[in-house]
Amino acid sequence: MADDSIGRLLDAAAGRLAAYGFLLTGSQQAGDRLVEDAIVRVFSRRRAPGPAAEHLVKEAMRVANVTRHAAQQHEPGPPDRIGDALAPLTPRERTVTVLRHHDRLTISQIATTLGIPEASVERALADALARLTATLGPIDPVMDPVPILTRRAS
Repeated sequence: MADDSIGRLLDAAAGRLAAYGFLLTGSQQAGDRLVEDAIVRVFSRRRAPGPAAEHLVKEAMRVANVTRHAAQQHEPGPPDRIGDALAPLTPRERTVTVLRHHDRLTISQIATTLGIPEASVERALADALARLTATLGPIDPVMDPVPILTRRAS
């Protein structure tokens, strides 16, 4: 029964999960390992996750990416401006950036998803934005209609 669910998930979402893994890790190989580990984690439970399988696998990927050791090795890949810009980000910075800009979550939603304080999300987003701006140049504010930092002006 679980094998059928895994097969359907892989048939329908393998490309999306691989791309999400790459966004989170900056490495196709590490992203693929993250997908595999998340699938094992989700499908090792007694009941098959059903139609929410892709969502549950992505959630397991995010949690695993944030909690794994930050000093990881990335294999060199072909030049890629976005990949190069994301490379120096820590796993937490990458994950909150992907949740914010790919999944379009608010700071509050990211904090709830990752189980961390909103202030930690804000700090990680601010640090990531500073690094991305240094690599990519100014970021167009139209791309991010919800302010990254929610602190009040003094």
